[in-house]
Amino acid sequence: MICPTCKVERAHRSHRTGFKEWAWSLFGYYPYRCMACRTRTTLRHTSEASGTIRSEIVQTRRRIKWSGTRREILAYGSAVLIFLAILYFITRQRTGGEDG
Repeated sequence: MICPTCKVERAHRSHRTGFKEWAWSLFGYYPYRCMACRTRTTLRHTSEASGTIRSEIVQTRRRIKWSGTRREILAYGSAVLIFLAILYFITRQRTGGEDG
């Protein structure tokens, strides 16, 4: 969402604080905070903005979930490779020992 103060697209919906913001939300006005200029404003929540916000939330959740999955894949893959390397060194036959 575009900030009405600095005209940068870094405003996001913020939590309501106090009775005044709760009362405004009954009429479709919600608090937004700009991450660029840190201003907090109350704006009308339109269906267009709602769709944009929801799609951003879905994309962010998917990105976070994928990064966690990727981290798990790397961790488990590394653990399996280390386990296989240990098994290889334990089970290989030794050569050049004493003949008796």
